[in-house]
Amino acid sequence: MPIHTEGTTQGDFISAFAIDGVTDGVVNTAGEFPYKAPELAFHLAPGVHDLSITSGEYATDNYTVWVDWNNDGDWNDGFETVGSFVSTTAFTAQSIQLNVPDTVWGWFTLRVRCADVDPLLPCVEHTWGETRDYMIVVNNPLLPCLTYNYAGNTTGYGIDSLKVNGSAADFLPGSPNHWILGTDPVVHVLPGDTLHVIAFGNSMNATNLVNAYVDLNNDLDFDDPYENGPYVQGTSAYETMAFNVNIRFNTVPGAHWLRIASYGPGFEFVYGCYDPVAGQVVDVLFIVDDPDGPCIPGSLHWTSEGDFIDGVQLGDINNVGSGAPYGPAYTDHTALSADLIVTHVYNMLVTSGAYGSDDYHAWIDYNDDDDFADANEFLGSANSNAAYQNLIIPFTVPVGTTPGNKRMRVRCIWNSGPDPCADGGYGETEDYTVNIDLNTAIAENANANWSAIGEAAGSHIIVTGSAAPCTISLLDATGRLISIRAMSQRMITLPTEDLPNGIYTVERTTDDRREVKRVLIMH
Repeated sequence: MPIHTEGTTQGDFISAFAIDGVTDGVVNTAGEFPYKAPELAFHLAPGVHDLSITSGEYATDNYTVWVDWNNDGDWNDGFETVGSFVSTTAFTAQSIQLNVPDTVWGWFTLRVRCADVDPLLPCVEHTWGETRDYMIVVNNPLLPCLTYNYAGNTTGYGIDSLKVNGSAADFLPGSPNHWILGTDPVVHVLPGDTLHVIAFGNSMNATNLVNAYVDLNNDLDFDDPYENGPYVQGTSAYETMAFNVNIRFNTVPGAHWLRIASYGPGFEFVYGCYDPVAGQVVDVLFIVDDPDGPCIPGSLHWTSEGDFIDGVQLGDINNVGSGAPYGPAYTDHTALSADLIVTHVYNMLVTSGAYGSDDYHAWIDYNDDDDFADANEFLGSANSNAAYQNLIIPFTVPVGTTPGNKRMRVRCIWNSGPDPCADGGYGETEDYTVNIDLNTAIAENANANWSAIGEAAGSHIIVTGSAAPCTISLLDATGRLISIRAMSQRMITLPTEDLPNGIYTVERTTDDRREVKRVLIMH
């Protein structure tokens, strides 16, 4: 904290400070002496914002603004200086553009200083002038809205600890007084159940308001019907306050957010993104299980440290670049599907997340009994040793598998063996659909009246046959469709010069039959 020994006594102060029209201070009045703590928060989206500073009574002062974007406790990094100017008259507003990067989220301290020195640095002590700190709050698009309050439980308000269905939701006191966490053990409920919440109050709990919110439809807000409430108001110091949160019968299975907000003194109906005057906001991740489907695994820290799935590729499933820190603990991707053939060998390509060492496992529920515990349903594992690594899980669709749609599960889990249902410490789970077809329907037929031959240099495949109309598809070793075209002449060529070396499948489809040929491409 920089000190101004004489402070604002000679008129060197910040009269007013504003971002996008939200103003702190009054023009023609003195500023703060000697320092203003970050009590006020500005909630900003990524992009450019208008910042305004009104100078003080002393005509010629330097004014500079910084933001600690990397939260390292200083403002010395090259990208952290927002802008500066020198005033020439008293009580005059000047504008600076504040650019919030699209790569950041969370809470960041903005510092604005006034002093009659050049250069004006963020932490050096001066004789005259003023320093103010504010908090910049940037939401994460994968999380509910973020809140901020400076006081926390320092005034005796807020809650000391929290339990949900008997599981501890542990958090530490201190800025930003908004916590995002799981419970140990992970809380699981069914649609129609209740969450039993116990909040333990502090010394000023007699007037403390505690409100619960729950995101039932996973749109990351608490504004929809039945998402706000219940609430309880404390009646005594260190009180144990208990209440139930209803999980409605039509709640979508998966991971959901429970928000417990302690607002401090007074009573008013507020919405879930309101900044408390004092106290804390605690977001707790819990799992709503599917009564008519397979288990849904939870995770204490889920993807918060980078343990996630960044891509799954198998046949027509090409879900890449899909992961991120603080992304969902569970995602139902069953709208994405791939066609698989009984007895065929496939290579599932899984891209690891930002954390460098995780275990990745895959299953298919071949017999449709809503579990992954039967013979041959575990496909295999792969282990990452670097961030964003491409991993291969090879598997064969077993003989005897009935045709139709099946659920495929892919899990990322830190330091754990293959278990499709167990809660973990870090990681995520994704479900997909695979459509199983019988091998006899598209068997490779050496005697078929058509051929697919790779050109010697690997630049193209020559497909020949009758002139009867058909469709020719080219697939890679994972079953992913590379190209498709109609054929109504005796010969066509499929370009392959940009494809990596390997074995490819050429599929010929007519009204009543599908046939395949395997082709080796070597450049």
